[in-house]
Amino acid sequence: MARRRRARPKRPRKGRGREPDAYRADAERLAREFVDTVAQRWGARLGDDLDAVRVLDRVLEYVRDENAEELLLPAGFYFGELLRRAYGGHYAWSPLRKALGLRFRGLVLYPLETVRRRVEQPGARPLEHVLLVLAKQLSERDDSPP
Repeated sequence: MARRRRARPKRPRKGRGREPDAYRADAERLAREFVDTVAQRWGARLGDDLDAVRVLDRVLEYVRDENAEELLLPAGFYFGELLRRAYGGHYAWSPLRKALGLRFRGLVLYPLETVRRRVEQPGARPLEHVLLVLAKQLSERDDSPP
């Protein structure tokens, strides 16, 4: 009886698929649209700095209450853009998770999935908590010896 070799996942070839920065334009556009929608719909003002995470957490409660699922994608990109601007990083598609991730110095966060969880699971931790954990992990990486 011949042994079968385990199939290895195929690696994407260079030049195929989207480059990390290709997602950035879409992310920026959707984030801007989300800011405009929130201002029109609820009168909330979302900023461009990390302090806006508290406001975003409150806005996501409105999204949950109104069952406004069409805002999950733009809200996720808004959260991702706040993080990308503050900590650098780039977007990359994860074929295993089938989700768009944001890579920071060896760490990956999935902002769209994080926002979706925050809305769909009322007991989920606030985005501010996610932000603090990410900041701590990045700080520890900066402090670690080479």
